[in-house]
Amino acid sequence: MLKPQGKFILCDAWIFTPIRQIMNVFIKFSDDGDVRIYSESEITKMFIESNFKNINWNKATKYTYICIGEK
Repeated sequence: MLKPQGKFILCDAWIFTPIRQIMNVFIKFSDDGDVRIYSESEITKMFIESNFKNINWNKATKYTYICIGEK
């Protein structure tokens, strides 16, 4: 559980559409453990639904992002 004004930092893979959509069809058959690659809007929506504020989503590299939300 986060303290009031605590920040949650998420860093994960990011791939542009339509490649992301194609990969999500096949990734569930992988033994690597990942089950889905989310879009910026999907990640932001999850943060909002979890009552985070001041949500900041940025690409860190060509294929990764960092999203920070505050409680």
